[in-house]
Amino acid sequence: MKVANQLRTAYFAPSVAERTQPSKLQADLTPGLVASVQVYFYNRHFIGHRHLQLNFKTLTKGLQAWEVMQAAKGVAMFTGNGVTDAYSPEAASQQWQRIKEAYLCFASGRRSTRAEIEEQLTSWEKQQLPIRLQRECKLWRQKQKLEASKPLLNNEPSDVALTRSLDSLLRQEPDPSLCSSKPLVKPVVVRLLCGRKRRHDELIH
Repeated sequence: MKVANQLRTAYFAPSVAERTQPSKLQADLTPGLVASVQVYFYNRHFIGHRHLQLNFKTLTKGLQAWEVMQAAKGVAMFTGNGVTDAYSPEAASQQWQRIKEAYLCFASGRRSTRAEIEEQLTSWEKQQLPIRLQRECKLWRQKQKLEASKPLLNNEPSDVALTRSLDSLLRQEPDPSLCSSKPLVKPVVVRLLCGRKRRHDELIH
């Protein structure tokens, strides 16, 4: 608990510039308190449920390796079952290559040679490949569908796009000759303003 609390308050909670150096964290701990440090790294997109693991004898070396692996990861591309705006198949592949190279630098020569570790990673990638390709196709279709549903405000003047939207809404209204003399535009404007206000309230809360 002492180690976890010190890591949280002195290393993970502060900004990168204000973090306590790993060597200082190690020096502030009781000698022998940390038996080993294990660094885990997951990339389910390329190797499935498996994980990369690195073992170190000191907190200093463990945190230094974690920093290198985080730098190799770069911008997050996956979140839950979805992806971030930074995702693309090419960007994800480049990210994985950086992670793999960083991992190989630390793991090679410990219990296995670099060639043996590369062979194992390649085997995992081949096993995961059908699932990865299916997911990439699904993500591509979702992206295409999202792009198609966006209004073309960036490709035409905003007043033209707004006019088209209003025309579409008005075509759904009943014939004015069969209704009361109240203006047709008024309920449309009210609906648009209410929609904006609801979104504003949701952002505040």
